[in-house]
Amino acid sequence: MARCKLFIKPLKIQTNKDYYFKKATVSYIKNIETFNKENASEYVYSIFESGSIDEIKTAITKFITFVDNLENIYMWWLCQLFKDTLTKQTAAYSTLPCGTKNNVIIVPPEHSPIILLYSCLSVNGNPIDIINGSKKFIVRCDEFVSPIYDAITVAEINRVLNAAQKTYRILDIIAPTKPMYILCFNNSHTEHNSQCGIPYNGTRTATIFLFHLKENGICNRIFIFAHELGHALHLALTGNINIIPNGFDEFNKSMDINFEKLQEKQEAFADAVALAILNTSGLRLHFPTEHSKDMSPYFAKHIKTITDKFLSV
Repeated sequence: MARCKLFIKPLKIQTNKDYYFKKATVSYIKNIETFNKENASEYVYSIFESGSIDEIKTAITKFITFVDNLENIYMWWLCQLFKDTLTKQTAAYSTLPCGTKNNVIIVPPEHSPIILLYSCLSVNGNPIDIINGSKKFIVRCDEFVSPIYDAITVAEINRVLNAAQKTYRILDIIAPTKPMYILCFNNSHTEHNSQCGIPYNGTRTATIFLFHLKENGICNRIFIFAHELGHALHLALTGNINIIPNGFDEFNKSMDINFEKLQEKQEAFADAVALAILNTSGLRLHFPTEHSKDMSPYFAKHIKTITDKFLSV
C-alpha cells in the first residue's frame, strides 16, 4: 500500500491527547483525499473478525506494520479507532450471558483473546502506548500452543465458585464491586495450566486465566482453579501479593511447617485455600493426594477464620 502524502507539515508525536484528538477528527481526515479511511479501518476490523489466538496475532502484526508506515496524524486516528473499537467490544463481551456468579464473569474461549489484548494496552490510548501494548500481546501469544488435554468446564468452574462462596464467602471478598474475569482459552500454555493476573493499578481484583491442561485428570482441573482463587483471595485480603495474610505464618508454624521464601508462602496460601474449598460438600472426591485430603480440615478452619475476620471489619 502506497504511503500517503501530506499537504501539511508532519506533526511530531506528543503526549497531549487533546491536541491530537482535535487535529485528527473524522472530518479533518476526510478533507485529505490521499488517506483512504475505509481501507485503513480494515486493519482494525480484521482483528475483531478473527477467532483464534493465531488469527488475532496475525491481524495485529499486519496492523502494527501498517501503522508504522503512517504519518503521525493518520497514526493517531487509526490507533484511536483501534482503542475505541476494542473498548466497546470488551464491554459487550462482559455483558454476555456466558456465566456470571457474584460479580464474577466467566468469559468463553471465543472472546477471551480480545479481553487479553485489552489488558495489554495502556489506558492512555496514545499511539506509542497502543503499539507497544499490541507488541506485548504478540509476545503473550507466543506462550500459547495447541491444546494438549481437556480444559475445565464452565459447570466445574461454577461448582468451585459455589463452594467457595457458600462456605467462605470468598467471592464477596475478591469481587465486592468490580467484576473479576475468568478467561478460558482453547489453548494450552507453554509453562502453566493456569495463571492469576495481578493488576498494577492498585486494585485488588485479579484476573484468572484457564488453559487446556498439560496433564490429564479432573482432579487437576478442579484443584488448579481453586488454587488460582487462592491467589485472587490473597490479593483481595492484603492489596499486595507480596504481603502474606495475617495469621498464616503463625498457622504454618503451629502445623510444624516452615516456609522461608516469599514465593513458597504465596503458593502455600493458594494451596491452603484450594484444599479448604475442596473440603466442602460435593468436591471431596477431587483432592490431588490422600495427604492433602487429610490436611484439608485444618486449612478449612484457618481459611474460614481469615475470611470471617476480614468480612466482619
